[in-house]
Amino acid sequence: MPRFGCLLVLVTLLPGCFSSVVTNRAALLPPLPKDCTVTWEHGGPDRLLELVGKEKFVQVAFISATPAVREFTPKLKKHLRPKVCKRGGNYVLMTGSFGEGARGTSNFEVLNSEGDKAKAAQPGPVTD
Repeated sequence: MPRFGCLLVLVTLLPGCFSSVVTNRAALLPPLPKDCTVTWEHGGPDRLLELVGKEKFVQVAFISATPAVREFTPKLKKHLRPKVCKRGGNYVLMTGSFGEGARGTSNFEVLNSEGDKAKAAQPGPVTD
């Protein structure tokens, strides 16, 4: 059994494999189809404030993913898209990456660009 546990740890740290933790925000939105259209953007706290304040986006969730990345690779998008769509998100803002590789994390804000229209929707189930 200990050998299998070591193998599992090794597999999760191989390049191209992602693990993530999702924290739901105040807005619980109905899920979108798992292959929904998502806009991917880099930005920091100022951009987040602009989207939520001036552009009336709704914060849906926060995702912290390992390993740390600097770009939205096809593998990263494939990993994140179902989690984003399941929570009613259609916009992902990469707010930062800390550390390198398997020892680092990347942070993403999940938003919905529909603003008040999205807030008025009935909440959907949010489970992984």
